Order: sequence, then C-alpha cells, then structure tokens
Amino acid sequence: MLAMRQPVRHGGPRRTLVTDGLDGSGSREDQVDRQALAAAVNARMEERHIRQSELARKSRTSVATIRLIQKAQGTRHYGGDLLTAISRALDWPADHLLKIFFRLPQSDASAPIEIDLLVQEVLVRINPYLAKIEALEANMSSAMDAIHHVNGRVDAIVDLRHPSSPDD
Repeated sequence: MLAMRQPVRHGGPRRTLVTDGLDGSGSREDQVDRQALAAAVNARMEERHIRQSELARKSRTSVATIRLIQKAQGTRHYGGDLLTAISRALDWPADHLLKIFFRLPQSDASAPIEIDLLVQEVLVRINPYLAKIEALEANMSSAMDAIHHVNGRVDAIVDLRHPSSPDD
C-alpha cells in the first residue's frame, strides 16, 4: 500500500514579492542593494548572536530565504512585509531593511517614512499593469469608434427600409 505524504509547510505564509519579468525590463536589479542588505543582516545576527533558524522563526519566513538574503543571492525582490518582519525580528525599526534594500535615503524621525515606503512599493508593483491598462484604453477607444460607425450604418439601413410615416 502506498502512503501519500502531504507537504510540510514551515515558517508561515510566504512573504516575498517576485517582480522579475513583469514589465520586461532588466532595470529592477539596479534599484536594489543586495550586498548592503546582506551586510546589515549578517552584522546584526552576529551582534545579537542569532542563528538562521531563530531569525526564520521570529520573522515567520524560511531558512532558505534568510540564507539567500545573507549571501546576497538570487533575483527575488523582497516585499515590504518580509523585510519589515526581519527588521523587527532583529530589533530594528520596521522600515530599516526596506531603506537598505531599496536604497532609500535615511530620513529624520519626523518624516512619514512608512507611508513613503508603502507608496514606493505600490508604484513598483503596479507600473507594469498601468501600462497594460493604457494600452487597453486605446484599444477600447478604437473599438467604440467602430461600434458607433456600425450603429450609424445600421440606423441608416433601417430608415431606408421603414420610412417614417407622416403621422410620426
């Protein structure tokens, strides 16, 4: 008898955003700093004597993701939720690793940085879709012009077949 095993899920929900290839540009990698992120995480883990497994548990992510971050490897673009969770697990402000990864300037404490970071992350995520929407709008405009033209011709044909009576 064969036994089916269910896959085991560790670390809670996946907290990464893969944005590669959404708009076909290769410039996304130029917008992030993997080396600085790796250096910051490694230094803090050493300073706090935290192992990969402990950081993974505290941040609710996988050891493999922590390892990729530590080695500055891969092409994954980490989302705000993941970087925020790791920042907090390392006893840093929530936006600390976001600023490092996305090369954002360090700002004063009075600036609403979390809102700025959220806006930037949303813009990065939606830009490819905005371009698609603009293309769809142009196509819809052409289609609507064609429909109006056809409706005008249908109305003209109907008027020829059924001339209006003088009583109308």
